[in-house]
Amino acid sequence: MRVHPLLAVAAVLALGCASGAGPAGMAPGGLPDPAALDAARLVRAPTVSVRTTGGRPTNPLHTSQISSPAFNEALAAEIASSGALRPVYDGPAEYRLEVDLAALEQPFWGWLGMEVALVADWRLYEVRTGRLVWEQRIASRYEASGQDSPWGIRRLRLANEGSARSNIAEGVAELAALGLAPAPRASDAVR
Repeated sequence: MRVHPLLAVAAVLALGCASGAGPAGMAPGGLPDPAALDAARLVRAPTVSVRTTGGRPTNPLHTSQISSPAFNEALAAEIASSGALRPVYDGPAEYRLEVDLAALEQPFWGWLGMEVALVADWRLYEVRTGRLVWEQRIASRYEASGQDSPWGIRRLRLANEGSARSNIAEGVAELAALGLAPAPRASDAVR
């Protein structure tokens, strides 16, 4: 059976295109307004550079995915909101956080509920010494239902975002529990 090209385009437009998980949907507290962050608390927090790997960009004609840059943005926003560490983007940091999105299990098709499972490997290094300070494998799940959206393509994106949101919330809580102090600097030494 041959499908007319205009009919195929109309079907894609009617069903919608896949969109990737967005940073605002993945950040547990949403993306904070920079003016709302507690600047005094952040100044005293140790600095951290954040790097995410293992994500995949979304092909609009396929299924929603979690990209490394979007996860990284949501993660940095949540770290800043927590006040446990201060993300730096263009300069040296005291710590380096590496998060590898190791596995993303998604349904190929779903009627009402779509559950997504995300496994991420978190590693925190002290930059000065290269020492591994903390390591954790975090697994999270989230199910988006028909009440969240009648459209399956949107439910999958919402399930991706929910799974990432849970993973980020747990990871940042674990980082905050470490109680890291800023690394001493040579200029801080008493003479």
